[in-house]
Amino acid sequence: QIIQMAPQPCQVVLSSSWRKPHHGGRVLRLEAMLSKHLGRKFSFDAGTRQCSEHTAADRLACIGDYVETLSSKFGNRYNSQSPLLVLLLEDFFVQPFDGWILEDVGRMNCAGDGEKYLEQRAGARGLVRAKIVHTYDEWETAKGLRIQVGAGLTDVFFAQAEAFLAGTSERPRKLSATSVPELPPLRARVAEGPIEDVGSVSPPTSQIPTLLPKGPIKGKVKRPMSLSFLKNMMMPSKSVVRQVSVTVAL
Repeated sequence: QIIQMAPQPCQVVLSSSWRKPHHGGRVLRLEAMLSKHLGRKFSFDAGTRQCSEHTAADRLACIGDYVETLSSKFGNRYNSQSPLLVLLLEDFFVQPFDGWILEDVGRMNCAGDGEKYLEQRAGARGLVRAKIVHTYDEWETAKGLRIQVGAGLTDVFFAQAEAFLAGTSERPRKLSATSVPELPPLRARVAEGPIEDVGSVSPPTSQIPTLLPKGPIKGKVKRPMSLSFLKNMMMPSKSVVRQVSVTVAL
């Protein structure tokens, strides 16, 4: 739906670790699934440059490089009255905007700081209008344990992207019951007995807006253990593309 809503001409750029050559097979399968749900052949128009990325700052700087290159190439087509729209769906290695430092720029305290950075990379003021949909969430358990997840494209995040593309508001509107297909409930079993490994903690299922596959997981599983399931995987639900990145205890 986001791809279909985007003003034309539009480029869909792959900026995740899946752009690495050894993930080529995954990208082909993803493009095939998107083609099916779009009703037309789909392939990514481009990808950000190949580089070593380990932190949120690395990812943002790499995307900034692409915005700068794109702006210099097509800048004559856009202006402050009709800017180039840049919509970024990113969890930044499952990291919050908590003041991490972008070299030669400063601290990133919120998504708005990242948006300003991307807009500045375009050079001319007003040439680019950027929106970062930070697909990240966190909460704290009753015992004070901090849980961080790449939440994926939830209804709230989808609404943010939709509002940006529609040019209506920066604030997400409330979706109607039929706007986004509902996902099946999360199916998970919490390990019995004490959990020693912090990574094995399973948050309440009501707090996770993502899904696990139907049917049993093959193979023997020892408990307690941590399963990082479908890290940064894109899963289409009808015509909606959703990211899934969740750690649970089985």
